[in-house]
Amino acid sequence: MVGKVQSKKAARAVAHCDWIHSVDRLKLANKLSEAAQKLNKKIKILVQVNTSGERQKSGYWLSNWFENKSSDSLKLLERDLLEISKIKGVKLKGLMTMAPFSRDEEIRRTTFGRLSELRDYLVKSNPSLDLEHLSMGMTNDYIEIG
Repeated sequence: MVGKVQSKKAARAVAHCDWIHSVDRLKLANKLSEAAQKLNKKIKILVQVNTSGERQKSGYWLSNWFENKSSDSLKLLERDLLEISKIKGVKLKGLMTMAPFSRDEEIRRTTFGRLSELRDYLVKSNPSLDLEHLSMGMTNDYIEIG
């Protein structure tokens, strides 16, 4: 499932999906865990990170993490990822982000590059984290050929 998941609809999402690409807070991860355990299921999740700096986007706000590696936002993300990695019923598999709606390829490249660099930094700092997967963008972010 890609898209915002409300905590009150976590059980429905878990019942119908194997992956959830948009976990934007620890509270939601805990709700998904409760629902998954009731179904004797382990749901794979990606944690949503806002690397574009757009106010209308959800996720952990880290558009400038590379400029300030001691930021409260980065510390919060690290803390929550470590917590989520220990929760029964969910399996943390990586991070996701979305680029601004723009035809400018450089904007998309920067947004996605920030997520890749962030993942590398987090894994280096916390080797126990499984952040194998990155989900970056939507269909309209693909380069048009022809």
